[in-house]
Amino acid sequence: MKLSDKATAHILVKDTTNSEWDNCGFAIVHLSEEWKKEQQKRLEMVKPFAEDYNFQSLNYYDTAVEFYRTDESDQPDIDELLTDKEWAFVEFGTEEQEAFAVPENRLDCYRLVVYRNGNAIYKAYGKHTSEEFWTEEFDLNTLCNPIAEETELEKFCRERFKHLSNAQLVARVNSLPDFGWDDEGVELQRRRRISNGAFDYAFKGNTMVVLKDEKL
Repeated sequence: MKLSDKATAHILVKDTTNSEWDNCGFAIVHLSEEWKKEQQKRLEMVKPFAEDYNFQSLNYYDTAVEFYRTDESDQPDIDELLTDKEWAFVEFGTEEQEAFAVPENRLDCYRLVVYRNGNAIYKAYGKHTSEEFWTEEFDLNTLCNPIAEETELEKFCRERFKHLSNAQLVARVNSLPDFGWDDEGVELQRRRRISNGAFDYAFKGNTMVVLKDEKL
């Protein structure tokens, strides 16, 4: 298994469990074209709640995920593969995925949990134990809309703000009058899109806040 800089048919994502005797270490999500179309519909469903801080999530039954655990030699080394990322596109060798070890629990009731910011997690439950297994968050917008070639405006904004960190760029937005930060907004969207879930932001009232920035 190796990471890919380009969009592939699978992502590797970190996961965990509340089981005291079983374990897991990573999950593989299968990204078929049908799956992407379905997620686009679900993203539309959460759009009306984008600024509703009382909204928690929408849940859908969805089985496009497999949960795995590392073997006795702690392979594959997920921390080494993902480093500071929560997920990444991956490619497999022939029959490589079939060789991965699975949890002792027989998993059931797979579901996809979609949050108002477009992020999601997968959950599953032990059929006979009800123990929970869940992934870290991943960005449905990025998965359903693979990174396109930069526009001329994005190239301009990237060059203009390259000296600013994510936090500094957000602070700059908050210092400007309403609707006076079009270029800054373009650059923030570009950075979030290419971050593989490592950078995210949102508005709380009239203030933009950083929700996640794992590359500071």
